[in-house]
Formats: sequence, C-alpha cells, structure tokens
Amino acid sequence: MALTKLRQWAFVLPTITVSSWLAMLAALFSSWYTSGEPRYASEEDTQKIAFISDIGAQSLKPLFIICTSLSMATYIPSTTLYFLYMSPSSDAIRDSSSSSSTASWKSVHSIWTRIVLPLLSTLLSLIGATALILLTIFDTARYPSVHRSLLSASITTHVVGCGLLCGWSFVRIRQHRQITLSNHDDDDFVDKFSSTAVDLLPISKPSLAIKSIFVAAEFALVALFAIMTWWLKRFDIAAIMEWAVVLMFAGYMACLIGDLWGARVEIRVEQEVDMPIGVAI
Repeated sequence: MALTKLRQWAFVLPTITVSSWLAMLAALFSSWYTSGEPRYASEEDTQKIAFISDIGAQSLKPLFIICTSLSMATYIPSTTLYFLYMSPSSDAIRDSSSSSSTASWKSVHSIWTRIVLPLLSTLLSLIGATALILLTIFDTARYPSVHRSLLSASITTHVVGCGLLCGWSFVRIRQHRQITLSNHDDDDFVDKFSSTAVDLLPISKPSLAIKSIFVAAEFALVALFAIMTWWLKRFDIAAIMEWAVVLMFAGYMACLIGDLWGARVEIRVEQEVDMPIGVAI
C-alpha cells in the first residue's frame, strides 16, 4: 500500500531535480551575462566564456551548493524508484515461473539483470552526485586541483551510471517480450479482463530512445571536453560543451519525469484489469 502511494507521487522527485537544476543554471548564467561577462581569477588567460564552476566560485557559491545538493538529493531516489517500478511485477514473475518455460524464465530474470545492474548504476550515480556536491564546496578558485579531480569523477560516474540505466531498460523490454510470449503460449485464450499485469510494459520506448541519445551525446561531449581542456587548450569551446552537457542532464531527468508519471498512470490500468467484468464495463 505504501509503495503504491509512493508510486503515485514518484514523478515529483525528478521534477524537483529538473526545476532546481535549471534554476541554478539560469541564475549563474544571468549573473555572468548581466555583469558584462567578466573574467574571473580562476579562468585561463585565453578564456572568454566562463565555466559553470568559475561563476559558481563567486558570490553565488551558496546558491550553487544549495541547488546542486537539492538536485542530487532528489536525483538518486528518482533513479532508485525508476528501477523499482520498471522491474517485473511479482505477478509477472509468478506466472512466468509457473509456466512451461521455466528455463527461459531463469535466464531472463537472472541476478545480473534484476540486482547487479540496478545496484551498480545507482552506486555510480551516487558517487557522481556526491562528487558533484563536493566540487561545489571545493571550488575551482580556491581548490583547483581537488575541484578538477572531483569534476572528472563526477562526470565519468554519471555518464556510466546513466548508460547502465538505459542498458538495463533495453534488457527489461526484452524480458517483457519473452515473459509475455511464454505466458501467451501456455494459454489458448487470453481475455482482456483476465490478463495480468505482465501485458503492461511500464517503460516508454520513446523516452528510452531519447535518454539513450542524451547519454550518447553526453559521452561524446565529455570526451571532446577533456580533449579541448587538457590537450588542445581550447577553453571557450570546452566551456560551451560543459554548458551543453549540464543542459542535457536536465533533458535526461525530464524523461524520468515522464517514466515515473507513466508508472503512476499504470496503477489505474492495473486496477481496471483486476476489476470484475461488470465493474470494468
């Protein structure tokens, strides 16, 4: 009952993440732009466009810390709830395990896909979120070496964690297809009022495709960011890429809002499926 109640409002968490994240970025960019695009002490000699960390190390540092902390504090529970509500339902597992395709069920519901991937993705995201909060405290103006190390750890673990989430989602779609086919093969007739929740796929394929594009683009931009920053010393291009990556994170989280909203809508569908035929009509 508690999980069902939480499921109805789970979409609020990524909504807070996106709102606080975009509000922070807007405040930082507006402060830099309206101040006449000043050059900060932490910037390189050839740099004209400020990095987010350069602006966040100035007077808006408290806002930088608070908004980042709020975003990350709601980001981790959002991904955890995503794994929880997008996993196969207990009905689906029970029905599949009792079917004649037990061997197939064991393969698609392995410990790796049901526990290891979600746990690893959440752990990496947690490390990335922690590093991101710490780098707002150890700013680039006062602790440059620590800040750079935290930045590398945050970006790397975030991208890998998001990639694992997308990979797990593709596996879930395949699992759903196999479970559904195995159950339908065992039943000569499946009535729409007697079918179980196994027929309902909570994962939105368009949302998954968009998230995957965001993650792939983030990976490419992060690689180029590293090249531009540490090898080619093209700091203005690197700054633009950094702003693009953090905006893509907002887009990624917006997809999670849609996913968890879809899980909320699915509750009503499952309730209608479980109703007696006369009531459902």
